[in-house]
Amino acid sequence: MRLTTLILITGILQVSASSYAQKISLSERNANLTEVLNQIRTQTGYDFFFESVNLKSLKNISIKAQKEELKTVLNRMLDPQNLTYSIRDKAIIIKEKEASLLIKAQSAILKLIQDITATGRVVDEKAAPLVGANVRIKGTNKGAKTNENGIFTLKGVDEDTVLEISYIGYKIREVKASMKLENIALEISTDDLEEVNVMVSTGYQTLPKERATGSFVQIDNNLLNRSVSTDILSRLDGVTSSLLFDRRDKENTKLQIRGISTVFASPQPLIILDNFPYEGDINNINPNDVEAVTVLKDAAAASIWGARAGNGVIVITTKKGRYNQPLQISINTNFTLAPKPDLFNIPEMSTSDYISAQRYLFNNNFYDDDLNDAQTYPPLGEIVELLSKQRNLPSTDVQARALIDEQINELQRYDVRNDFEKYIYQTSVNQQHSLSISSGTENAKYMIAAGYDRNIPQLKGNASERLTLRFNHSQTLLKNLELQTNIAFTRSSSQMNSTGGYFGNYNIGSRNIYPYSRFATDDGLPLAIERNLRKSFIDGTLSNGLLDWSYKPTNDRLYNIIDN
Repeated sequence: MRLTTLILITGILQVSASSYAQKISLSERNANLTEVLNQIRTQTGYDFFFESVNLKSLKNISIKAQKEELKTVLNRMLDPQNLTYSIRDKAIIIKEKEASLLIKAQSAILKLIQDITATGRVVDEKAAPLVGANVRIKGTNKGAKTNENGIFTLKGVDEDTVLEISYIGYKIREVKASMKLENIALEISTDDLEEVNVMVSTGYQTLPKERATGSFVQIDNNLLNRSVSTDILSRLDGVTSSLLFDRRDKENTKLQIRGISTVFASPQPLIILDNFPYEGDINNINPNDVEAVTVLKDAAAASIWGARAGNGVIVITTKKGRYNQPLQISINTNFTLAPKPDLFNIPEMSTSDYISAQRYLFNNNFYDDDLNDAQTYPPLGEIVELLSKQRNLPSTDVQARALIDEQINELQRYDVRNDFEKYIYQTSVNQQHSLSISSGTENAKYMIAAGYDRNIPQLKGNASERLTLRFNHSQTLLKNLELQTNIAFTRSSSQMNSTGGYFGNYNIGSRNIYPYSRFATDDGLPLAIERNLRKSFIDGTLSNGLLDWSYKPTNDRLYNIIDN
């Protein structure tokens, strides 16, 4: 046992000794310390770590060593920097040397001797005291406030400290700290606030907010960009009052301003784009090209746009270049990701309970009328088909009846929501990219903007793309006479090939879906679900040589191609 311990101690000492005995060769002049340490790491394989060391305070070093031991080289490098080190495994930890107790005591006494208590009195231009003025040591959070006589006291202040004195409505003043400061007078701030003019566009003219009549609301660019979406309607939703969105028809969102104003005519508000009525699809307007939106909400808009303003007016102003503006290039890109919906968060009857309910109804002759219907052959579900087949078997055919029971038990393992998430839904990805170039001279200005959007919604088979190009040029011909040129191009396409989503009650569109329905086999082969006719009837027509009338949701997406 003693011999083993001796061998271990000897081995450890040899390893430690070998680490210090490594030979280092260096030749550097006025080099950064970290760069020199990096060379040592390359030669020795040791990694260097700094512990509570201010790297900015380190000085450059000059060193020349020819096959010297690691310990000797490190001491020559680190001692002048007041640094020490320790070796742990293959790492060398560098930290600052701890000061001795004597040095610490001397530093504390010296600080007490050098620090002073600064006092003073802060007054205004009439020598009246300023109560509550802030007196702060510059560059720190240490400070004090003046009392009812305008006097402040700051203890433990270095003589070379600069004090910042501030008060609301007065200019900030800096003074050097002193044990007794005389009256410190502050000057009233004469900086004039910049006048902010809020301009409102009625589509006919642009005028200050104070001169605009009627009820209106303006949505500036900051408010418009609070949400990220590829259409202007989504960005307007929820950011202004009295603008209502009717989304019952998902393909055609309707707008209302302050409610319904007509019964038989169109209730849509008038859209004004850059001072002209816009008759196109509002979804073709790239929201990244919009500078501001003004909603005119009352009859005052009719004095500008006539009877067409009866449902309200939405004035859209696009971005433009500015006079005397240097070349500016703006790029904007955003991605929006949305996971698949959690269908299991919706409380639904379990598959086994649903099958038990169907079995109960079957045993009480609930499906007999539909089973005997030889005219329309209504769909009933696979469980009812199996139970009907089992009932028609002779009681002596035990094996066939048992096989049907096994098939029913097998269907209890499935949940159609798993197939919805696997074959119908996907992660939604919306991407939006825009580029704009603008510039201006004394008499001309222009802006060129391009945008590309691609949306992949949560339903597989659906997608949309949009490409927008816009050119705006303004030329001042005479005083108060400006010629504007606007060219806009939009190309959009969409695919609506999805078979439909999960709306509860296991319906995909108007199809008959049961909790035990399956869209594909375990190998991914498409399976049919009942559509408008009973499955047994469709199987019979197929065996008689007719076309396949079965409905397979996973295949339907491949053939139900609708491009816009």
